[in-house]
Amino acid sequence: ITANDGQQALRCLENDNDISLILMDCQMPVMDGFTTTQAIRNGEAGHHFIKTPIIAMTAGAMTGDREACLKAGMNDYLSKPIDAEELEMKILTWLDSRSDHPTLAIDLEEESSMNKPVIIDNSIWDKESALQRLLDDEALLLKMLLLFESTKLECEQLIANAIAHNDYKAIKSAAHKLKGSASAIGAVQVVETTALIENAASEENNHIIEAEHVRLKQQLTDVQTLINSYIDEHNQ
Repeated sequence: ITANDGQQALRCLENDNDISLILMDCQMPVMDGFTTTQAIRNGEAGHHFIKTPIIAMTAGAMTGDREACLKAGMNDYLSKPIDAEELEMKILTWLDSRSDHPTLAIDLEEESSMNKPVIIDNSIWDKESALQRLLDDEALLLKMLLLFESTKLECEQLIANAIAHNDYKAIKSAAHKLKGSASAIGAVQVVETTALIENAASEENNHIIEAEHVRLKQQLTDVQTLINSYIDEHNQ
């Protein structure tokens, strides 16, 4: 379903309860994307859309855009021109995060077990930022973390194999996918390093790729350790 402005978007949502994800153009006429998102989060399109994932689309990567999107209640962010692979990755990530994934082994009904504090190193994993994007939905965060672990294992193998065969296209693709998944959960260091690997693959720079790959392996170990501790605390 496509809406031409924010007011029309709200009407579309009011008349269709089957929408699972919203791509929000921040520069829409009549009612812009920020105002429309706030209206959705306030329940003006129906209570069932209050926590529906909203991905912002902005005209450019300007300073403060990301913060403005998150403040308005959007879950994620894309800059125009939209990269098709990145868009697909984000859509799959957010749709998977809302589904009952068969590999998830957490009893999400145990609300009482989700109140125990875990000490987190924000330089490795910015949990609070991830929770803010998820509207403080810790059950959803737990799903996202398990989805990240699955993506991490897949991409680790893909990157290692691609490096062994000097397959720069495959290196770039796997690093890009891992970067998106890491960004969704707030794995700060992993996002930075995968971006460097992705750029180095574009330039076919083996020296940077190999050096950053060593760094990436340690960072993935570090962030997974924090994630495992967090999951264990909430799974008791």
